[in-house]
Amino acid sequence: MRRSLLTVAGLLLACVLAHAQHIYFTTFVPGSCPIVIEGMTHSKDFGFQAVVFNNDSSQTVQSIHLKVTLSSAEKPEQIVDSGHVYIAIDPGERKSQDVFLGRMQSLNQRAKFDHL
Repeated sequence: MRRSLLTVAGLLLACVLAHAQHIYFTTFVPGSCPIVIEGMTHSKDFGFQAVVFNNDSSQTVQSIHLKVTLSSAEKPEQIVDSGHVYIAIDPGERKSQDVFLGRMQSLNQRAKFDHL
């Protein structure tokens, strides 16, 4: 079985802080990535509770590296959380996986600290 380490540069956390300091979550996956993120679920504790992955390549993917970044118009992108998910996804297969990334309390504190 061929092992593939996939770096997903994304799960780009686009932070747009309005009057009530709302954090909005989006995803970013490079065009060269064989994995497509088809959906994500958040909770009151995590910005990314679970993610649905779709293997769009002809090879099995064994693991995925995810990064959560915080960004705003004024400041450069900062990595605030990351994780390595060990999940075997065959070509054309979809799987949902709990990832527990982007702890909301930490993100809000970081945003306040950075004056975003």
